[in-house]
Formats: sequence, C-alpha cells, structure tokens
Amino acid sequence: MTTTTKLLLASALAAATTGGALAADLPPPAPLPEPLPQIESRSFGSWYLRGDIGIGITSDGDWSQDDVTAADGRFLYEALGDSLIVGGGVGYKFNNWLRADLTAEYRGTIDVDGIDEYQFICTFAGGTCANVGDQVTRNNIWNGSISSTVIMANAYVDLGSYHGLTPFVGAGIGASYNSFSAGVEFDPSDLGGGGHVASNSDWDLAWALMAGFGFQVNDRLALELGYRYIDLGDVETGSVTCLGHTACELEPLHIEDITSHDIRLGMRWHFGAKDEVFIQEDPLIVKY
Repeated sequence: MTTTTKLLLASALAAATTGGALAADLPPPAPLPEPLPQIESRSFGSWYLRGDIGIGITSDGDWSQDDVTAADGRFLYEALGDSLIVGGGVGYKFNNWLRADLTAEYRGTIDVDGIDEYQFICTFAGGTCANVGDQVTRNNIWNGSISSTVIMANAYVDLGSYHGLTPFVGAGIGASYNSFSAGVEFDPSDLGGGGHVASNSDWDLAWALMAGFGFQVNDRLALELGYRYIDLGDVETGSVTCLGHTACELEPLHIEDITSHDIRLGMRWHFGAKDEVFIQEDPLIVKY
C-alpha cells in the first residue's frame, strides 16, 4: 500500500467518525403543531321587544237572540267586518329554536250587520196584517260595531335557517276583552218598529295558532311575516229597548265563536344576549 493510499483511507475514516458524532449530538426533530380548534360564538338567553301590525279577516260567527228563537225565527244573514291590528310585547329567546313572549294588541272597530226572520201574530189589522190573529213573517236588520283587546302568552319553535329565512310555528292562549257598541235593530216593512241595542263589554278565552317566516337583519333586529288563526270567544250585546209606540225590552244578541285569519308584519329587537363559546376540534391527521 502506497503512502498516498494510506493518507486517503485515514482521511475518510476520520470524516466518518466525526460526522457520526455530530449526528448523534443533534436534537430530535420538533413535533408537528396540533391543529387549532374551530371556535364558534353563539348567543343564547336573549330578551327581546316586539311590535306587530296587520289585518284580521273576521268570520261571521254564530248569531242567536232568544226572542227571535222563541218566535220560530233564525238569522238569514250575518257579517263582521275586517279589523286593523296593532300590538306589542316582550319575549325571551331560550336558544336557537325555542322562544316565547307575552303580547297585548288592539283590534280596531269592525262593522256588525245581520238580518233575522221570525213569525209574528198580528195584533191589529192593516198593511201586511190583513186580519187580527194572522201569522206573518217579519224581519229585523241589526247593526253595530265590535272592538277587541287581546292579551296572550305565546310560544314558538324556529325550524332552522334557509338562505336567511327562518320558518316558525307557534301557539298562544290568553283572554280577549270584546266590546259591542252603537247597536240598533229595525223592521224595514210597513209594520215598522225597532229598538236600541245597548253596549256591553266582557272578557272571554282566546287562543291562536301561528306560522310564518323570520328574517335576521342583523345581530339585534329580526323581521317577521306571519299568519295567525285566532279565536276571540263570544260577544254579547246589552238588552234591546224597543222604540216607537210600544215600549219593551228584549234579550241581548249573542255572537259566538268569533274567529279571524290574521296577516301580520312584525319586528323583534333583541338585547342583553349572553354569548356562549362552542369549540369544535378537527380530527388529527398524520401524513407519512
């Protein structure tokens, strides 16, 4: 072996020995950083104020009057007008699907119109009554007005959000203060006659079923467009005082089961929301 060859072998051995020592002295590689959890903030426990306007399409109800019934009579025509609705209330949103509120509303004055038909035994001769004792059919036309104030506790279930819209269903129960006023009844035939229908107000049970859509404008404001079927209970007038030659007092007019199909536009203003942090960790993925 030549001197040159010996020197090259010695240099290679020294380099290998030094490199191994240096490699042994290096620290182990740092572990890969764990993925950060996804943090989502949700609001629960939110109080809110609400306001509503709308129109109520009122149904006719079931009319009766004891004197008409006793004279083998019935109502041929019954009509109640539509009402303007203005209301407001305070509520609480428990979570992202359940909320409840307490509301009060005023339902504007609606017209009341009806026509009855009954059998009359003639007590005189003349006009429609050819002879005393004849039985003739007579009619009365009834007019008046009704207004209502409704206080109701309501609960709603929000059914998730779709493209910014949140459908909901709900139900409510409470009381309605129904008032009848400005009432008259009169016979348009040649026999004439009529009376004044006294005003009267009373409380009755009210209940409702609701459905609609909400739209979240921002963190505080939400708008609603909804339908509501509401039962306002019954209305009873005061007694009927006859006007004309014969003084008398007749029984009140009863209008039962007044219902309405309401279309309402509402708003909710949320305040005092409590934030809750929801942490969702992604699974650890290791690549080789």
